[in-house]
Amino acid sequence: MTKNFRSGIDRRQQNISVEFDRRSGQERRSFLIDPDKTIGRLRMIHIFDGLSSEQLKNLLAICTKKNYSKNDVIFSIGDKPSFMVYFIKGKIRIVFKDGSETGGITPTEIIGEVGMFTDTLRSFSVIADISCTSLVFNKDELFRLFENDKDMWIIIQKNIIGNLQKKLYNDNEQMEEKRKIRSLELL
Repeated sequence: MTKNFRSGIDRRQQNISVEFDRRSGQERRSFLIDPDKTIGRLRMIHIFDGLSSEQLKNLLAICTKKNYSKNDVIFSIGDKPSFMVYFIKGKIRIVFKDGSETGGITPTEIIGEVGMFTDTLRSFSVIADISCTSLVFNKDELFRLFENDKDMWIIIQKNIIGNLQKKLYNDNEQMEEKRKIRSLELL
């Protein structure tokens, strides 16, 4: 591949970088080091299943890489959802309204998407358990992208509904198991 020695990236990366021109800061430029690897990570995210390579490139063009230190608050209960986040590395803990928490979680999916798409306030807090690196998708930028690509919007909505359906199904199964145990205890 031809090298552009001025910028130090090959022509393939240069084509992708055109989409990044409006970006600024280290978080945005770092995607140009290996955009194929980052797009590969986007392919692993369930809500992006079924998107074309071009659509994934467009998503990559709007996301920001962000680092969090241990105990940084990513978002808090009651926050207005303005972004969703995918963790590339690190572990988080989730704190619920009742004060209970789960720690040491290595997320494998997007976090914060439901509130962002339903415009409901955050129902839990997310805190970095250790240093974390993430991809952040800003709501305004994402919805502008959807205005230009209705098919992407439909695919992502379908995937989110599928995720919610699986969660609901699992919750229903757990409740049914608890009912069976309670029924046996009453006998």
